[in-house]
Amino acid sequence: MLKENVPLTIAEDGSYSIPSDKINLAGLESGATYTLIIASNMEDKNTADVSFSFDAMQFKVKTTAASTQFTMPIATGATSAIAILWGDTDGKDDKEILTVDATNRAKTYATAGTYTVRLLAAQTDRTQKQIPEFNFGKYPTVTWDGNNTYNRNTNAEMLVSVDSPLLNSDATDLGGVFYGTANLSSIHEDAFRYYPNATSFYDAFYTVNTALNNSMTAIPAKLFAYNTKVTNFCETFGNLRALVSVPEDLFANCQNATDMSYTFYSCKALTTVPANLFANNKSITTFRNLFGSCSALNNVPAALFANNTEVTTFVLTFRSCTSLKSVPKGLFANNKKAFNFCNTFHGCNSLVDFEYVFINNDSEKATRFASLDKPIDVNNMLSGVGSSSTSGAANYNAIDFSSYTYSANGGFTWDKDQAPYVNAATTFKNYSTVSKYYGGYVTSCAAKGAVAYPNGYGWDAI
Repeated sequence: MLKENVPLTIAEDGSYSIPSDKINLAGLESGATYTLIIASNMEDKNTADVSFSFDAMQFKVKTTAASTQFTMPIATGATSAIAILWGDTDGKDDKEILTVDATNRAKTYATAGTYTVRLLAAQTDRTQKQIPEFNFGKYPTVTWDGNNTYNRNTNAEMLVSVDSPLLNSDATDLGGVFYGTANLSSIHEDAFRYYPNATSFYDAFYTVNTALNNSMTAIPAKLFAYNTKVTNFCETFGNLRALVSVPEDLFANCQNATDMSYTFYSCKALTTVPANLFANNKSITTFRNLFGSCSALNNVPAALFANNTEVTTFVLTFRSCTSLKSVPKGLFANNKKAFNFCNTFHGCNSLVDFEYVFINNDSEKATRFASLDKPIDVNNMLSGVGSSSTSGAANYNAIDFSSYTYSANGGFTWDKDQAPYVNAATTFKNYSTVSKYYGGYVTSCAAKGAVAYPNGYGWDAI
């Protein structure tokens, strides 16, 4: 238990203390009993049983060169008793910490290798604060601030696995918590179990160093099982370029989630997503760029957004999903409050089939947009689609908006200034300006006749 023999000063009441730097912290087990042998100058020997109680979290870091420094990503300042066990053989830097500073939260590893790091806390009640804030995006230096700072994080790039739940830092904003951990390959399914009050996972796993391609191929199904108050999942898994699958129940308990912007942005190995991924998330209002640049995504379930009736924005949702060839009938049929479809399928150059994305059948055309009291933005919704398809333009299924009915305040925004044009009838008689729908331009918009595009595609005659 002790690193060496320790001289003791025994008080009148028989008490004594042992400096924490003399204790072999790495060899302790919480709750275990250890026997101290106390010898006097007269060579009398006595024994005393002692035990320690503490909680711990564990992760692994990998260094690739000698004399590499890793810094525990925790805030500086006073703290309840903690200890960092760095995982090297000598243990000389393992010690109790009551005030975190730049020196005692850092470790220089003499040789390259993989090290198991443990963070111990004297506070064993996991409903209470146990450690200072733990966040790779903020400590030791700010590489992510949730605003304009997105820098490479070389300290975070040493993390390869998270092997236990995180100790409780009492944080509610977990934005950037594992930001920049481009070599992270696995994370414990209960990593966030002791953060029931968390409200944000903004950029939680986002990595800016895409050259490393990120090592995480899968996400634990229960990762957010205890985080029922979260509203923000913006960019949570952005740029995880090795991610190949997403569990169906990932967000099942996150019923307060409202923002799913960029959540899986640029997950370039992701080929499909489960139909019920957002089934319990009825409060979501935006899916902006949700799967943008997911270049391997080749299948979208018809029911993916079926329960998300509060969504207003599908801007860029599938932008540059270049493997996507078709979109299922009725994909947006239940999203009656959605009005912004700007660039939704922009750059999907294999996509040729999407005619019925707003409805399940023709009978719904009269009611689909009839009650929405604002114009629907479809600027560039289909810009760049189908251009590389072997099927060619002949099989291009354009959406025939002329057969839909709109409210008196509805219609579509088309022109370069995004100005709303009212269309109370079922024709485009009020549209007479240049359109950017499909990325082309309307050259004529009479009450009768076809609407012609410079690119050769068109709608059915009105």
